[in-house]
Amino acid sequence: MTNNAICHVFKNAGKKIISNNEGNNMETGILSTLLKHCSLFGKIDADFLIFEVDEGYVPIIFNKIKLDTLVVLDFFRDQLDRNGEVESLILKINEFLKTYNGNLILNNDDPNVSRLRTC
Repeated sequence: MTNNAICHVFKNAGKKIISNNEGNNMETGILSTLLKHCSLFGKIDADFLIFEVDEGYVPIIFNKIKLDTLVVLDFFRDQLDRNGEVESLILKINEFLKTYNGNLILNNDDPNVSRLRTC
């Protein structure tokens, strides 16, 4: 929902956006979104790529795609079968952030998010 709201703001500003608003937020979903919108030579015509990404896939996906701004809103225990404990997700994201040099927007109302970069 937040991803779609961000896209809406950029589109209203006249920007060309490519996004995974269907919710395919893991590696294959993001790749298929990119493939749908690229030329035969792999060029993408957009002002911004705005993706919702599953927490566990952030280090994998953004190891391959240059990330300008990362928004982290919350950590929930809703995907324990796939990601393990919330603590392991926080540590995984924090490891990624050690090498990340872009903009970072954190929701400090979530105590787990506010711990990032301080773990």
